[in-house]
Amino acid sequence: MLKICALKSKQLRFLFVELVKREFMDKKYPEILAFSELKEFEQRPFKQLSSGMKSRIAFSIASMIEPEILILDEVLSVGDGAFREKSESKMREIIQNGKATILVSHSIPQIRRMCNKVLWLDHGNQIRFGEAASVCDEYDAFLKTGILPEKENK
Repeated sequence: MLKICALKSKQLRFLFVELVKREFMDKKYPEILAFSELKEFEQRPFKQLSSGMKSRIAFSIASMIEPEILILDEVLSVGDGAFREKSESKMREIIQNGKATILVSHSIPQIRRMCNKVLWLDHGNQIRFGEAASVCDEYDAFLKTGILPEKENK
């Protein structure tokens, strides 16, 4: 089996050791490589890959693990539009299979497409938690005015 240099990197070793068994990698390697669309870069050292390529690999691995909870921190904000659409489709598939997904993003359109609930934080403080449409509307208003709404009473 070919070994992708990027998958040998120090940054991803922890992920493999802690989350992914060797058998899993042997079985899923072709799917991970295909989903990431990085076959032509398979032998390139990890440090030579762009941040978008690294994110593709990370998302591909995370989505193939079939997690109970998938946490994505701005991972869909990099890469080209076609890959973002493909990744969003994969996220919808994971959600439809009953898995919890937490998406950390500043992309309001993406949040509107992908989320049903939103937690808006500002410097670690909760501003709003609720239905995606209403929280996104308030956030859009904040972006236009620069004025934070009053905090909700807990």
